[in-house]
Amino acid sequence: MQLNKSEIGVLKEMSSIASNYTATALSKLLQAKLNLIVPKISFLDVEEAKNSVNDLEEIVAGIYVRVFLRSGAILIVFPKDAALSLVDILLNKSAGATKTLDGLEKSTFDEIGNMMASAYISAIANFLNTKIRQSVPHSAIDMIGALLDTCLVQVAAQT
Repeated sequence: MQLNKSEIGVLKEMSSIASNYTATALSKLLQAKLNLIVPKISFLDVEEAKNSVNDLEEIVAGIYVRVFLRSGAILIVFPKDAALSLVDILLNKSAGATKTLDGLEKSTFDEIGNMMASAYISAIANFLNTKIRQSVPHSAIDMIGALLDTCLVQVAAQT
């Protein structure tokens, strides 16, 4: 996909606004102040996406949400320990209590992804003055390469 500087600037601005929506929603959910790191935006072909990751075998927690506006998806990735810590906080468990995502813990993590993706999509939809639908979230703890494979296959199937 070839974009000019103006188009890239608009997409970066939309992403910045959407990231702020997402951080605000997560901050409210956690009832804590969050520091926002402005996201890096890359426009990659399906084949290039996996090559952008340093360690494909790193174990992470990911949440995949399909976006129904042309074709696309959101893949939210957390370091595994950070994801488990978020679940502990939301379920009022002691630090380190959650070891895996099963049952209530998985539902809680899915809801984190749903809330984050919804906030991001809402900001983009508002900016574009359109409606954008999304799928229910799907989460897993796995190697980042495996999560990317699954996401890329789904996106490729949409096009």
